Amino acid sequence: VPVYNNPHALVLGLDLSASMWAKDVDPDRLSRARFKLLDILAKRRDGQTALVVFAGDAFVVTPLTSDTVTIAEQIKNLSPDIMPATGSHLTPAIQQARQLLKQANFPHGDVLLITDGVDDSAEAQQSAKAGVAQGYYISTLAIGTEQGAPIALPDGDFLRDQQGKTIIPVVNHADISAVSQA
Repeated sequence: VPVYNNPHALVLGLDLSASMWAKDVDPDRLSRARFKLLDILAKRRDGQTALVVFAGDAFVVTPLTSDTVTIAEQIKNLSPDIMPATGSHLTPAIQQARQLLKQANFPHGDVLLITDGVDDSAEAQQSAKAGVAQGYYISTLAIGTEQGAPIALPDGDFLRDQQGKTIIPVVNHADISAVSQA
């Protein structure tokens, strides 16, 4: 019979924008993010954990639960292909995380967003500040390099813009850390 239950809650946010396929880190940004999430889940012995994925919008994959094994299995099957909107918008992810924590009646909790970019920096910073006011702490983990790399497509070509130029997504660490600093 458990004598103590850790009331700690953690919402993990995974960026599933197409830029996560860039190979500036080995093997690619998405795989590296998955490895990090799996490491975090393996270390969590108690408390509640949730998983949110985001790109142009955010979606709950797993609500707050103590079953980290199920979350780990879900992570293995996630890819940018499933996202209906493009981008790296952290605001919807932060809002989803705050809503999950509030609905589960957690007065305090942590949100960790693993991303390679921020397309809505000012809004994300405001949402992070609102989260802190509610007792939720928002952290970010940047995946990728400031040099970037092209995004390889399944046919062997690279993702291109409307002018035919190869898109090379770079990581702006300043924008990502500004969300955490807020």
